Amino acid sequence: MTSESIAAAAMAAAPVQRNLLLHSLEQMLLATSGTGEELFRNLVRYLAKATQAKYALIGELKRDAPDTVRTLAVWSGEGISDNFEYSLSGTPCEDVMQQRVCYYPSGIQESFPQDILLAQMGVHTYLGVPLTNKAGQGIGLLVLLNDGPLPEPEIARLLLEICSTRAAAELDRGSYGNEDPQKTMQWMLDNFGMVLDCIQEHAAFRLDLEGRVLGWNPGAARIYGYTDLEVIGKPVQMLWRQPEQFKDLMEQAQSASKAERESDQCHKSGKMFPAHVFLRRSTVLNGAPGEFVLIVRNLAHSILLDHGLHIVQMLAFREPVERVLTYITGLLENIFPDMRVAIMLLSEDDKRLTCASAPSLPAKFIEELECAPLDAVASPFGAAISRRRTVTSTSVSTDPIWGNLRSAAFANDVRACWSNPIISAGGKVLGTVDLYYNRPCLPGELDQAMMDRTVGSVAIAVQYMRDAQAQEKVKQQQLRLMQNLVSAEEEARRRIARELHDSTGQLLTSLLLQLRTLQKTLPEEKSQEEIERLRKTTSDALADLRRILQGLHPSALDDFGLAQALRRYTSDLGRTTGLKINFFTEGMQDWRPAQMVETAIYRATQEIMNNVVKHAHARNAQLFIKRENEELRVVVSDDGIGFNLDEAVSGAAQEHHLGLLGIRNRMELLGGSMEIDSHPGQGTTVSFRIPSLEIA
Repeated sequence: MTSESIAAAAMAAAPVQRNLLLHSLEQMLLATSGTGEELFRNLVRYLAKATQAKYALIGELKRDAPDTVRTLAVWSGEGISDNFEYSLSGTPCEDVMQQRVCYYPSGIQESFPQDILLAQMGVHTYLGVPLTNKAGQGIGLLVLLNDGPLPEPEIARLLLEICSTRAAAELDRGSYGNEDPQKTMQWMLDNFGMVLDCIQEHAAFRLDLEGRVLGWNPGAARIYGYTDLEVIGKPVQMLWRQPEQFKDLMEQAQSASKAERESDQCHKSGKMFPAHVFLRRSTVLNGAPGEFVLIVRNLAHSILLDHGLHIVQMLAFREPVERVLTYITGLLENIFPDMRVAIMLLSEDDKRLTCASAPSLPAKFIEELECAPLDAVASPFGAAISRRRTVTSTSVSTDPIWGNLRSAAFANDVRACWSNPIISAGGKVLGTVDLYYNRPCLPGELDQAMMDRTVGSVAIAVQYMRDAQAQEKVKQQQLRLMQNLVSAEEEARRRIARELHDSTGQLLTSLLLQLRTLQKTLPEEKSQEEIERLRKTTSDALADLRRILQGLHPSALDDFGLAQALRRYTSDLGRTTGLKINFFTEGMQDWRPAQMVETAIYRATQEIMNNVVKHAHARNAQLFIKRENEELRVVVSDDGIGFNLDEAVSGAAQEHHLGLLGIRNRMELLGGSMEIDSHPGQGTTVSFRIPSLEIA
């Protein structure tokens, strides 16, 4: 694969692919480390993780039997498996050895019925690339297999072809000259560099053994705000708030070849931003230590998602619009340290803009912005309003869109602007959210995705201020906002559940198995008692972890739907708490509402049942779900101590505790309603209705 094709493939990646690509490159730094058997094991292990494939293998053609492949390393789901030999005849690997990349997205067993191994492994997807020596002859192959489609096959192919060069060089070192291994490594580093240059949302550095910057990608320049002359050749510690943290990281990477942590990083402006830092020491083909590769992920975007929940809460509680807008501008300036934010609102006659919030812009500059005409060639925000779409002015000095504002922009250290129109659900332009930079800049695609959500929140807040009765006009925008919130929350739950399952769960399971084995081998009575105690503690911890995983994201909700997921939840809750719960459904057979509705009802019901367990002191509870036309009705009742509804609601509103009031607001945002009936000593009944909504 040529350098040009690798770069082109990387540049063509969609935004969601670029995040996967960066994660994959981190895995590849691990995959291409070591030599000999260690290298081959690393290749299959980390290639499988990078591409999310279940199986990966590297094999070589036997010299005495060129129609037979002998595997050098095999990754099988959870670990390295035993090597084996197999005949090429009748397998997809036979096509790969014809010097071509072979990809079968599905139906691989039907295409190669003679390959019994595919059926035994349950393989449906196959991707393989050949390994060739310097003379261009096939000497082996590198293969990925999966029991379902590969998430990003183009990226998987790209990574496989890059790694194949490293694998072939190691496999055929005897026929290479002394300089070729170094050239091979340099070829790979050059391609890594081109791929990373295409990713502007993350920073990537090449460091020497002393931690000095040898090179960095455009994403690093954007994230940190420095120029090449200011950074290249300098110690990378200059970017750290606490330089001694990087010293510790270097020591870890030198001893363990890699290290990672979360750390605050310093932008040139002096503002800090949270980041995930990954440091990897490369190894040249003779085993000697090479350069360091440092990859920094800005965690600010995930923080924005977290704060999105608070913004929704402020909107749900009808906070004053000025407070909401001030919160949003402050949040954006903390997340994007190299910019200043202004929210400008359009007058009722659509003739002028007024600044609603701009915490970091000088008052004089704000006055000039407010007096600027709204023509499409007089200012970026004027163009955004006229065109009804985002306008990015990457350079004040060359962009004619600035008109008479150019001198004012230079005087206030503004070199670029990113203007986003605020458009109501009814299609009316309400104003703009403008981001001003002190250098020429082009926002990344991930920035735009985050800004779209933020501008949506601003639109809702401004709409509330303009017309408190305009609920129907903003309904679709509210639903999209709620859908984003629910999706973000559930994705966070899925991610945490996956991480707990893949790391802590496997560790506890392994520990439990080892304790059982140890218990069988030690005859001493006291040792047996101690091991039994440890085994029980580990078993209890594993049970607690499974309960937590179920609470984070119940797989039954995805697999079987709302009714079955709640049936399992109430059954488990009753078993663990002693609460007797009766569960009834009506009209739910063979019917499922929209996924967002299922998730909202499940989480609401889960919170209500948790309140029953924690506060109601009830002995019995009942959960009833009924489909009525295209709506769902849910009723939860208990025989607990009850409470004074007016006092509880008033206290929750004053202290901003969501609880039942938060559930009510969420139901209303989704077009539903909620009723609470409770009196001291008479138990509590909570019922709500919600339509099976589809977002337009």
